[in-house]
Amino acid sequence: MKKTIIYLHGYGSSGLSNTVSYLRKQMPDCEVIAPDIPVDPKEALPFLRFLCETKKPDLVIGTSMGAMYAMQMLKCRRICVNPALRMSEQPEVLKVGTFDYFQPTASGKTSFAVTEETIQHFREMEQHLYDGLTDENRRLCWGFFGKEDTTVNCKDEFQRQYYPHIIDFNGGHRMNNAILREVIVPFAKMLINEEQTDECGVTYSSYGRVLKSVDGNLFTCEEYTIPEGVEVMEYDSFYGQSNLRRIHLPSALREMGDNAFIHCPIESIEIPSGITKISASLCECCKELETVSMPPTIKKIQIGAFNGCSKLKAIELPESIEYVDDNAFAGCLSLKHIKLPSKLEWIAPSILQFSGIESIEIGENIQEIGYCAFYGCEHLKSLVIPKNVTHIGWGIVTAHEGFEGIVCNAPGYHVENDALIDDSSGEMLCCWTTQKDYVVPECVKRIADFSLNDFVETITVRQYVEIMDSDTFAGNSNLKKTNFLSGYGAYPECGKSASNWLPLIVVENNKQTN
Repeated sequence: MKKTIIYLHGYGSSGLSNTVSYLRKQMPDCEVIAPDIPVDPKEALPFLRFLCETKKPDLVIGTSMGAMYAMQMLKCRRICVNPALRMSEQPEVLKVGTFDYFQPTASGKTSFAVTEETIQHFREMEQHLYDGLTDENRRLCWGFFGKEDTTVNCKDEFQRQYYPHIIDFNGGHRMNNAILREVIVPFAKMLINEEQTDECGVTYSSYGRVLKSVDGNLFTCEEYTIPEGVEVMEYDSFYGQSNLRRIHLPSALREMGDNAFIHCPIESIEIPSGITKISASLCECCKELETVSMPPTIKKIQIGAFNGCSKLKAIELPESIEYVDDNAFAGCLSLKHIKLPSKLEWIAPSILQFSGIESIEIGENIQEIGYCAFYGCEHLKSLVIPKNVTHIGWGIVTAHEGFEGIVCNAPGYHVENDALIDDSSGEMLCCWTTQKDYVVPECVKRIADFSLNDFVETITVRQYVEIMDSDTFAGNSNLKKTNFLSGYGAYPECGKSASNWLPLIVVENNKQTN
């Protein structure tokens, strides 16, 4: 069955205009209905509403005055090109007199008359342009505005009602074949077809609202623009597209699925205003990504969003963010500084591990720091833990040259001999010592993490301790001997679980074991 399009012409035109002929030529699979619109809006508006009720078009397209009428067909999907929303305020256009049509009407009329009553009817209609407008029928309307339009300029008013469904194009007020062919027709086809694949292999569905998939065999673009009107990108959208360097996201976008750009060489990304969540692994392993711009609508950054973005140099996190998940910025080797949003109450595990950060600002609202939060950050100069923190995980930092240590203001924890210790359990959470021969503080009852240390060669423990994991000392490349002078507790498979362990001598009660 053919799709139905109703085309509404501009002021002084007719249903037999060249635009209508070209539209029918470009969309031969559609029935294009183009009525002659009565001059007086008191007659025109009921006529057009009845036409749409009876024909139930798949799409209404209007230009200028016709776009103003199209906008009011609330139940229809509609494209409004340079809508003339205030005809009564344009005396150089709408004035009393008799005027010629640009083309004769279907009934053969060549002229029309405008009276004072006609202009008054326009004024009355314009007071009710947005009556009955709801969020749902607002989503069915798109405004196209020519950048060189000097005849009518109603973009600001339209945008206040229909943001973000605004599309600018290169052109003036009047439609021509080039604008139809390159701008309006492709968008119209996307709206009226349930599913459509463009020449790049990108498939859209739900009348152009959803970017459904990308065919890797067809997609070879280095730069790609997702058209306006798209509200959702499904997961894995551009996963692994090895040519994609620049992506332009539509202002209407509200949801991006997980893994959308994973392993793409994109260089920058600007998240549209209105997005509230950065999805999981959105740009994971985007090795060329240098800049990210986030709007103040973002509230959540999910797991691994920018994990492995080794060229990401800086990022400004909006104050609107309330939650950042695990590994969000792990492996961002070029990232030197980050300020956490003041609303954040939790620093997730591994959030910045193996990143290049030198400094980090932690707000006073932070209550919990997850394990390995800054693990392996070899350029971190110091870390200040605020007083409101009530829980600190293990392995939050590791030893490296130039690290000045942790200043801990959190009650229930203290720093002793280059180690952070939980007072309630006696657990050594992490150690950043550069000492060659290290003695574990006597208050320590358990060692959670003492890994990734290239400085220490011997570790001496004078009290009974429990070793929490087989990887507790993993990665200590120069560690040769651990002296447990008073015995030790659970020590699961020491040295057997990690391939980077070197031969280690353990001395227990003066009894040497290998």
